[in-house]
Amino acid sequence: MHFFIDENISPRIANALNHLAKLCSESHTVLHAREVNGGPGMPDEVWLEQLKQSDKTWVILSKDRFQKGV
Repeated sequence: MHFFIDENISPRIANALNHLAKLCSESHTVLHAREVNGGPGMPDEVWLEQLKQSDKTWVILSKDRFQKGV
């Protein structure tokens, strides 16, 4: 599985999940938004589109309600 952690969740959570993922026999990816975006502040619409264009299926962990534009 591939997990994307939004910047509104601590990077420490992503770090802890990465350590747990290494203990599993399956291959898991855990990325924090700041790693992917090069820092804070990238609009959600931009990274959502990047994940959509990826050849992987992502699970997004966020505190957002994702009601943007409604």
